[in-house]
Amino acid sequence: STDTTDRKQKWKDMLVLVPNCFHTYGTDEKKEKVARIFVTISGMKEPFKKEIANAAFVDWHVSLRKVKQVDEKKEFPFLQPASQNMMHRTLMARLRDAYDFRYTTSDFTKFNGSLGGVLASLYNQRVKIWVSQNDNFECLGEFIFLSY
Repeated sequence: STDTTDRKQKWKDMLVLVPNCFHTYGTDEKKEKVARIFVTISGMKEPFKKEIANAAFVDWHVSLRKVKQVDEKKEFPFLQPASQNMMHRTLMARLRDAYDFRYTTSDFTKFNGSLGGVLASLYNQRVKIWVSQNDNFECLGEFIFLSY
Protein backbone atom coordinates (compact mmCIF):
# COMPACT_ATOMS: atom_id res chain seq x y z
CA SER A 1 0.00 0.00 0.00
CA THR A 2 1.07 3.58 -0.53
CA ASP A 3 2.15 6.02 2.15
CA THR A 4 -1.08 7.99 1.63
CA THR A 5 -3.22 4.88 2.05
CA ASP A 6 -1.35 3.94 5.23
CA ARG A 7 -1.94 7.42 6.63
CA LYS A 8 -5.67 7.25 5.85
CA GLN A 9 -5.94 3.89 7.61
CA LYS A 10 -3.96 5.19 10.58
CA TRP A 11 -6.45 8.04 11.12
CA LYS A 12 -9.60 6.14 10.12
CA ASP A 13 -11.03 5.97 13.69
CA MET A 14 -10.23 9.62 14.37
CA LEU A 15 -12.07 10.77 11.24
CA VAL A 16 -15.41 9.23 12.25
CA LEU A 17 -18.07 11.89 12.81
CA VAL A 18 -19.13 12.27 16.45
CA PRO A 19 -21.34 14.76 18.29
CA ASN A 20 -19.57 18.09 18.63
CA CYS A 21 -19.58 19.00 22.32
CA PHE A 22 -18.52 22.53 21.34
CA HIS A 23 -21.52 23.04 19.02
CA THR A 24 -23.95 25.82 19.95
CA TYR A 25 -27.45 24.81 18.92
CA GLY A 26 -29.20 27.19 16.59
CA THR A 27 -25.96 27.85 14.70
CA ASP A 28 -24.48 26.12 11.65
CA GLU A 29 -26.11 22.68 11.38
CA LYS A 30 -23.02 21.18 9.72
CA LYS A 31 -21.06 21.55 12.93
CA GLU A 32 -23.30 19.33 15.05
CA LYS A 33 -21.00 16.45 14.16
CA VAL A 34 -17.28 16.70 13.58
CA ALA A 35 -14.34 14.35 13.14
CA ARG A 36 -13.51 12.64 16.44
CA ILE A 37 -9.98 14.05 16.43
CA PHE A 38 -11.26 17.63 16.96
CA VAL A 39 -13.16 16.64 20.09
CA THR A 40 -10.34 14.39 21.34
CA ILE A 41 -7.52 16.96 21.19
CA SER A 42 -9.53 19.91 22.51
CA GLY A 43 -10.15 21.17 26.02
CA MET A 44 -7.72 20.83 28.92
CA LYS A 45 -4.09 20.10 28.01
CA GLU A 46 -3.15 16.47 28.57
CA PRO A 47 -0.08 14.51 27.38
CA PHE A 48 -2.08 12.02 25.28
CA LYS A 49 -3.89 14.89 23.51
CA LYS A 50 -0.58 16.53 22.69
CA GLU A 51 0.79 13.25 21.29
CA ILE A 52 -2.28 12.73 19.08
CA ALA A 53 -2.27 16.33 17.85
CA ASN A 54 1.48 16.25 17.15
CA ALA A 55 1.19 12.98 15.19
CA ALA A 56 -1.76 14.32 13.18
CA PHE A 57 0.02 17.60 12.42
CA VAL A 58 3.17 15.74 11.33
CA ASP A 59 1.24 13.42 9.01
CA TRP A 60 -0.70 16.33 7.56
CA HIS A 61 2.44 18.39 6.88
CA VAL A 62 4.33 15.47 5.36
CA SER A 63 1.48 14.89 2.90
CA LEU A 64 1.00 18.54 1.84
CA ARG A 65 1.79 19.34 -1.80
CA LYS A 66 0.98 22.15 -4.18
CA VAL A 67 -2.56 21.84 -5.53
CA LYS A 68 -1.69 22.76 -9.10
CA GLN A 69 0.34 20.36 -11.22
CA VAL A 70 3.89 21.59 -11.73
CA ASP A 71 6.75 20.65 -14.01
CA GLU A 72 9.12 19.31 -11.33
CA LYS A 73 12.11 20.05 -13.56
CA LYS A 74 11.29 23.77 -13.52
CA GLU A 75 9.34 24.40 -10.35
CA PHE A 76 9.62 23.21 -6.76
CA PRO A 77 6.68 20.76 -6.30
CA PHE A 78 6.24 21.37 -2.57
CA LEU A 79 4.70 24.26 -0.68
CA GLN A 80 7.21 26.82 0.50
CA PRO A 81 7.93 26.61 4.25
CA ALA A 82 6.40 30.07 4.87
CA SER A 83 3.16 29.00 3.15
CA GLN A 84 3.03 25.72 5.01
CA ASN A 85 3.72 27.42 8.34
CA MET A 86 0.97 29.97 7.66
CA MET A 87 -1.48 27.15 6.92
CA HIS A 88 -0.53 25.56 10.24
CA ARG A 89 -1.00 28.77 12.22
CA THR A 90 -4.39 29.26 10.55
CA LEU A 91 -5.42 25.72 11.50
CA MET A 92 -4.27 26.26 15.10
CA ALA A 93 -6.32 29.47 15.33
CA ARG A 94 -9.40 27.76 13.89
CA LEU A 95 -9.04 24.86 16.33
CA ARG A 96 -8.71 27.33 19.20
CA ASP A 97 -11.77 29.34 18.18
CA ALA A 98 -14.05 26.46 17.22
CA TYR A 99 -12.99 23.60 19.50
CA ASP A 100 -11.31 25.07 22.59
CA PHE A 101 -7.88 23.84 21.43
CA ARG A 102 -5.45 25.14 24.06
CA TYR A 103 -2.06 24.28 22.60
CA THR A 104 0.25 26.73 20.86
CA THR A 105 2.92 26.18 18.24
CA SER A 106 5.61 26.21 20.94
CA ASP A 107 3.97 23.16 22.57
CA PHE A 108 5.04 21.14 19.53
CA THR A 109 8.79 21.80 19.67
CA LYS A 110 11.87 20.53 21.48
CA PHE A 111 11.00 16.86 21.97
CA ASN A 112 11.78 13.75 19.95
CA GLY A 113 9.37 13.57 17.00
CA SER A 114 8.01 17.08 17.60
CA LEU A 115 6.35 18.88 14.74
CA GLY A 116 8.95 21.66 14.87
CA GLY A 117 11.87 19.26 14.44
CA VAL A 118 10.12 17.20 11.80
CA LEU A 119 9.27 20.30 9.75
CA ALA A 120 12.83 21.63 9.86
CA SER A 121 14.14 18.27 8.67
CA LEU A 122 11.35 17.89 6.10
CA TYR A 123 12.00 21.29 4.53
CA ASN A 124 15.73 20.59 4.21
CA GLN A 125 15.13 17.08 2.87
CA ARG A 126 12.67 18.29 0.22
CA VAL A 127 15.12 20.88 -1.08
CA LYS A 128 17.98 18.38 -1.24
CA ILE A 129 15.86 15.77 -3.06
CA TRP A 130 14.60 18.28 -5.59
CA VAL A 131 18.05 19.78 -6.22
CA SER A 132 19.56 16.30 -6.64
CA GLN A 133 16.99 15.52 -9.36
CA ASN A 134 17.50 18.77 -11.28
CA ASP A 135 20.78 19.57 -13.04
CA ASN A 136 20.00 23.28 -13.39
CA PHE A 137 20.10 23.99 -9.67
CA GLU A 138 22.59 23.69 -6.89
CA CYS A 139 22.06 23.94 -3.17
CA LEU A 140 24.26 25.96 -0.86
CA GLY A 141 22.96 25.66 2.70
CA GLU A 142 19.37 26.80 2.66
CA PHE A 143 19.63 28.62 -0.68
CA ILE A 144 18.95 27.30 -4.17
CA PHE A 145 20.78 28.83 -7.12
CA LEU A 146 20.15 28.49 -10.84
CA SER A 147 23.37 27.28 -12.47
CA TYR A 148 22.97 28.06 -16.19
